Amino acid sequence: MSLRVFLGPVSLAIIAVHSSWLCGDETPAQAQIEIVSLNDESVTLTRSQLAKLPRSSVEVTDRSGKKSQYSGVAVHHLLREAKAPLGEELRGEALRCYVSIRANDEYRVVFALCEFDPEFADTTILLADEKDGQPLDAETGPFQLIVPGEKRRARWVRQVNRIRVMESRVVDEDMPTMPVSPK
Repeated sequence: MSLRVFLGPVSLAIIAVHSSWLCGDETPAQAQIEIVSLNDESVTLTRSQLAKLPRSSVEVTDRSGKKSQYSGVAVHHLLREAKAPLGEELRGEALRCYVSIRANDEYRVVFALCEFDPEFADTTILLADEKDGQPLDAETGPFQLIVPGEKRRARWVRQVNRIRVMESRVVDEDMPTMPVSPK
């Protein structure tokens, strides 16, 4: 093995870390997430603030059969920070509420609010910051939404930067709707 081949990957790693720093990308210690309530009030939680919330872990198996352990905060704890109607409050008109999860690249998914409530669902949807005891890599982190039990992982949002509670405001359910085609 020549010295040139050995230094190539090392040099690329140093350049990647340095360019990430120059571009202002978050370091794991600076990572934060915005939680927006029904009345548009928002709270931004840093990684250290998230560490003070109750931690959960889930074990999932990928398509190849490999098991991984994800750790983080159950999303219902974050929704409580946004004063979302959960538990006994989640009934009647509150059942029209939904949660939008947004990633750094503007990818978004939607969940019914009740999917996060432990009184409605047995699944713990997790905002993970670790996989197998290590911080998430730059491709998926600093935060990734983990939805155990889903066959397709389209709602496993990587690089989550915002969780927003919203209310469906359907004017007339009998009116035809025009589907929005994806871009």
